[in-house]
Amino acid sequence: MKDQFRKFVENFLSISDADFALFEERAFVKHCHKNEIITKEGEVEKFLYFVAKGVIQHYFKKGKETITTELVGEGGVVGSASSLFTKKPSLYFIQALQPSILVGISKENLEYLYAHSRAWQKAGRLLMSHFLIKQEQQYIDVLKYPIRERLVRFANSNPDIIHQIPQARIASYLKIKPETYTRIKHVLTEVTIINSQKKVTSDKA
Repeated sequence: MKDQFRKFVENFLSISDADFALFEERAFVKHCHKNEIITKEGEVEKFLYFVAKGVIQHYFKKGKETITTELVGEGGVVGSASSLFTKKPSLYFIQALQPSILVGISKENLEYLYAHSRAWQKAGRLLMSHFLIKQEQQYIDVLKYPIRERLVRFANSNPDIIHQIPQARIASYLKIKPETYTRIKHVLTEVTIINSQKKVTSDKA
């Protein structure tokens, strides 16, 4: 799973064996079962995690309601960054929605990589830019577009996990009322068929 993280990083820049060895020595693999809480609201975050497999949500409770603020699949990063870097309690829960495998690293070990490797300094900046841009786009999608288009854009951006996520969590994340989501969820089937047809055409080409 650490090698999977290396392949992901090398989409942005090449990492030498020596530099990756620094990471391997300090990172760890965490296996999560379905619905496992990774970080609790009120806890101080200790790690950042790369999602090698599975689906993770960030959420908080508002009365009896569960508000999902983020849904992350393979290739994403999770963790309460504000808590990790300020040492203040996390404002939300982090939970595995499916059996998941994470590659984790502590703040101290992350800083060690930055202090001892120019490659990891650069990788850190590039990855931060990548995830900030992605997060901003997701935020705009939820606020800017009509309900049906929100669902279509989310399905197109997350084809591998869309059917692994409970409908209530998708509806909460996209700020769609449950009854409205029930009426338009057929859109997911349509998007899946279209994407499958595109993949077949691409494979033939």
